[in-house]
Amino acid sequence: MTSPSASASVRPSPTVAVVVPAKDEEERIARTVESLRSLEVADLVVVVDDGSRDGTARRARDAGALVVAHRRNRGKAAAMQTGARAVAAAEASTPRPGTGPRPLLFVDADLA
Repeated sequence: MTSPSASASVRPSPTVAVVVPAKDEEERIARTVESLRSLEVADLVVVVDDGSRDGTARRARDAGALVVAHRRNRGKAAAMQTGARAVAAAEASTPRPGTGPRPLLFVDADLA
């Protein structure tokens, strides 16, 4: 159980991290990333390229996403786990003192 003084020193994150599992979504991923980045509440967009054979990773990166890639297709659940780990790593490398971890929002790559 957290003490009242400890919980008072850490406030909930005002923003979310968006994780987008993607496979062969070159035609749609840039629009999806751009749409997500336009949301005030989303300050980190992570695209997990799940073994794509097209330009999905490049298009996502060019649109402003942090991209991590699987060499081969491992499935949506594995891509979601990889994305969550990438968010945790990003938070560890750029601490936000006094703020809790970002909630995760998982979005399909063909949103836009």
